[in-house]
Amino acid sequence: MQIKEHHRFLALITVVLLMCIIALSATFHSAPTAQAAGLSCQVTYTVIAQWPASSQAPGGFEAALSIKNTGSTAINGWAVQFTFPNGQVIFAHFGGGNLTQAGADVTFTNASFNGTIAPGSTVFYAPGFNANWYGVNNPPASFTLNGVLCSNG
Repeated sequence: MQIKEHHRFLALITVVLLMCIIALSATFHSAPTAQAAGLSCQVTYTVIAQWPASSQAPGGFEAALSIKNTGSTAINGWAVQFTFPNGQVIFAHFGGGNLTQAGADVTFTNASFNGTIAPGSTVFYAPGFNANWYGVNNPPASFTLNGVLCSNG
């Protein structure tokens, strides 16, 4: 009789532990989705200056990003991503952001002093850059902020 009770007790503990694991798993897996669902943004891409290619050098341009939080909650820490459509290559960046470019894919992340974007506000000292272009210099088609598609400004 004691063995049956012991097995029932172990089965009960196993069920309780599995329920806890499932509950914790659902909590951790749903948190990023909830955060992303509340994020809303607008990115404006502006070519400030552009110069033509020559027989000895590619064309070049200077561009700036304006990153706006159009949502109702503050964004703490940001990463803006986009893809150049025509092989543009950034050779210098300025403003408040850290740059990574891998092929056509570009990511700017916040600097230590401008990681928070209040609702309705734009990034303080937003990133900009100088880049080369080859053939044509079309702008990126879309931008994401922390993985969420932004409207184009």
